[in-house]
Amino acid sequence: MKETQFERTNLLIGKHAVDVLKKSRVAVFGLGGVGGMAVESLARIGVGSFLLIDGDVVSPSNLNRQVIATQNSVGRKKTEVMRERVHMINSGIKVDVVDMFVLEENIYDIDLSGVDYVVDAIDTISAKLAIAKRCFKEGIKVISSMGAGNRTSMNFVVGDIFSSSICPIAKIMRRKLREVGVDRLKVVYSLEVPKGHFDALGNIAKSESSESQKSLALQAREVCNANLFDEYNMSNGECDEEVCDVVDGSSDGGGGSVGGDSGEGEVLGGQRKRVRKTIGSIPFAPMCAGLHLASSVVEGLVEGNCLMMIDD
Repeated sequence: MKETQFERTNLLIGKHAVDVLKKSRVAVFGLGGVGGMAVESLARIGVGSFLLIDGDVVSPSNLNRQVIATQNSVGRKKTEVMRERVHMINSGIKVDVVDMFVLEENIYDIDLSGVDYVVDAIDTISAKLAIAKRCFKEGIKVISSMGAGNRTSMNFVVGDIFSSSICPIAKIMRRKLREVGVDRLKVVYSLEVPKGHFDALGNIAKSESSESQKSLALQAREVCNANLFDEYNMSNGECDEEVCDVVDGSSDGGGGSVGGDSGEGEVLGGQRKRVRKTIGSIPFAPMCAGLHLASSVVEGLVEGNCLMMIDD
């Protein structure tokens, strides 16, 4: 008997579920280590239509963990490379792309009509909040990835953000969601305390020995805006955003792109300093987060028709 592409999937989750997935459309924001793995998994299980949103290109630093990153894809648009990869898996999948960095100001420029599920794998708080607000307002199913950078374990869980713990991004998102009246959001988050130069409270990590870096860390505390920078107001000792890591462990993704190594910052008019945090990542954490995203999306799409799904 000739094998077919989805015969093993049929055996596990049933033909009805496979048919549901084929008719489903999923929007994925951010195609880095987390989002790329989510798209790949959803394509392999049989989702029939995608809307992929990312404004970045593949960079050499992506090669250690992102499924779309190869020597041949460096320098190319992530949306183009991901579309090609999806079609290599299943040429019948419909793939639409939007090449843009998502901001609060442009979130409504994206056409989500016909989208059954939204996956947020973007790396900035402002964009994540904009996606969550829009989906909450319009009643679109959504799942958001919290921090996977600066982590080495695959200890991720799925749940409502207001029941989450440990993850610094989730902590800030909870506060900001309350401020805008969003009372629920399904998320994937890690139970591992992120490693790196700054911990969740903005204190100095044990690995930091340089006095100048210690001083800088105390000023910066936690880092972010649309480009993963934070403007620190040294006159009042407060940060505009309180974020200490990014989703896939890089400074690239759907929310903004900055290159180069972390420096000691730039004094602006003697009052403001920009500091970028160095983020490390290896494949396991972001890929695991992406798999959890995909598993939850499939469960949400088939509404309990699956006999068995990947363990959350």
